[in-house]
Amino acid sequence: MFEGDWYCLYTKPRQENLTAQSALDAGFPTFNPKIEVRKVRRGKATYVHAALFPSYVFIQANEGNLDKARYLRGVNRIIGFGRDGESLKIPAVILETLSTFLEDNVYKHDMHELKDGDKVQVLDGPLKGVEAIFKKGLKDGERAVVLFELFSNYQEAKVNIEDLIKSDD
Repeated sequence: MFEGDWYCLYTKPRQENLTAQSALDAGFPTFNPKIEVRKVRRGKATYVHAALFPSYVFIQANEGNLDKARYLRGVNRIIGFGRDGESLKIPAVILETLSTFLEDNVYKHDMHELKDGDKVQVLDGPLKGVEAIFKKGLKDGERAVVLFELFSNYQEAKVNIEDLIKSDD
């Protein structure tokens, strides 16, 4: 898949998908890897695919059609260097190696990499909305022990690990 010369397009903010589709429509092979992340939508934790490299899309091109890529929808510029703006070629082996970590063009990692002491929020169940501290995951892999403050003391509770999301702060 990764043969020939590859270049990196710097896109306008959140325009990676538009740029990748525009490049495909123009006949450029593209590489637009994603990462699976958990987000809270309507009070529930869901998995969404976000850009692995925000504002960057890789395309296969040659010197003859590279100028055409500059004018694709969503493109800000082609990554390059020097005063003359020489475009930087991305070695195909780098993209090939990166693709080995992807499953269906998506990097999926363990979403429950919570560590002892992480601040979490409970999304469902009797403790819905409570800020807590992650203590440990249980051996069944489906539940976890969290600490939450009640009357100036910390209390332990067991909750479904799917109902936890790491707090931003």
